[in-house]
Amino acid sequence: MSESNFNPETDLEFSIDDKVKEKFERKSRKRQRTNDNPEALPSELIKVAQSNFAEMLGEAPPNVVQAQMRAFGSQIDKVAVRVILFDYKTSYYRGMMEEVDNRIKFQIVNEFEELPKILKEEQDTVLFLNYSGYPRLCNQMIPLVKEKFGSTKIVLTAKHLTPEKVKAHRESELAVHDYLNMPFTLEDFYRVLLKYS
Repeated sequence: MSESNFNPETDLEFSIDDKVKEKFERKSRKRQRTNDNPEALPSELIKVAQSNFAEMLGEAPPNVVQAQMRAFGSQIDKVAVRVILFDYKTSYYRGMMEEVDNRIKFQIVNEFEELPKILKEEQDTVLFLNYSGYPRLCNQMIPLVKEKFGSTKIVLTAKHLTPEKVKAHRESELAVHDYLNMPFTLEDFYRVLLKYS
């Protein structure tokens, strides 16, 4: 479909079904209760928020992590894709992106309706979907994005990904280009971007 014939309002409507709307409303009410009572934050979230990003990179000693980051840092100029992070009603990506090298140009999209308008610009794009935030919504979006935006590579990020889950997903009609287990490292992030550049 040529760009001149593309109309996001008619050609690509991301509509949310009733079950997904109910889930959004429940999560929104739960988030509001948590915001009203900061002590109600799960201890796991507090630990992640308090830890620095280097510690989240895993068990590798700091000197190994630094060497890996230097290796990727020397290749960042080769990243030739636009990076879109779809993080509907969550802020997972926002906290992580503060650590990303400023030579990587990325955009965080929080509004559902904005995504097709951004993707309609034909250019090589890597789209990260926060599957753990809203899996049903991601499942609705994947076929639409794959069908309408051929220059977009989709990376699904999710908690508790196992090789078995990835294999099953890859064999389904909802297969995407790549998968990252959350929390993923900057090394993983750069590796994916370089793979599709």
